[in-house]
Amino acid sequence: MSGGLAVPEPYIPGRSILHRLNPCARFLLLLSTLVALSLPNPAEAVWLGWLAACLVAAVAMAGIPPSRLIKRALPALISAPFIALGACVRVGQEAQWGLAVGPYTIGTSAEALAQAAVLLWRACLAALAIGLYISVAPFAETVQAMQALRLPELFVLITALLYRYLFVLAGEAWRMERAREARTLRAPSFASLWEEAKVLASMIGSLFLRSYARSERVYWAMLSRGFSGRFATLRGAQWSAIDALAAAAWALALLLGGVASRVLAVGVR
Repeated sequence: MSGGLAVPEPYIPGRSILHRLNPCARFLLLLSTLVALSLPNPAEAVWLGWLAACLVAAVAMAGIPPSRLIKRALPALISAPFIALGACVRVGQEAQWGLAVGPYTIGTSAEALAQAAVLLWRACLAALAIGLYISVAPFAETVQAMQALRLPELFVLITALLYRYLFVLAGEAWRMERAREARTLRAPSFASLWEEAKVLASMIGSLFLRSYARSERVYWAMLSRGFSGRFATLRGAQWSAIDALAAAAWALALLLGGVASRVLAVGVR
């Protein structure tokens, strides 16, 4: 509990193969999936359909309830519709259907709509992969994997502290809002939008000052305790036969899907 706010724990305990994988193996599987989703393919529908089937199989293997997984994937999809909408827009002769605005025609085309659909599909699959990963991997193990894979120490440090203190700042903001409500007699229906904006700006400024002061205290506290910029772990990340088998199986699935979709695209042509 932090300031009256329950810290959400995205990790769902379990005994599946994905839960028992080495943290480095899990992290590499996620990265390989995101890279595969970003690669172009002449048969987009077949390739993305294969990746979707692989991810659904992984979700079933992990035993994660679909409803809980969707809740974890939704935050990653906030910007996806706006990006897809931007991909739909065409100006000038590229617009098959549109509205004339002065000398320009702003609209869309069948090709633009297809590209937007593919982009939205990729975003949904990426969100599904990320949601599955955070459901089977505790954040401490993610930091451990990032350190073991020799990612830049500054990047690992910023990621770990951001995750930890994001909830602290949320709790601070919650306490400020509760204090404001307890000390203010107001009728929300008669409050003007300008007054609400001024109060919100004041709260944001106060939160920034409190956050800066807290960061100074945390920095000196960490230095006084001998923190060197690297997080210590009680046990190392040891690879096992299951880790190697899972990595090989996932790599083979991606390779087969990529080759099959390209062969199918050549056959159709």
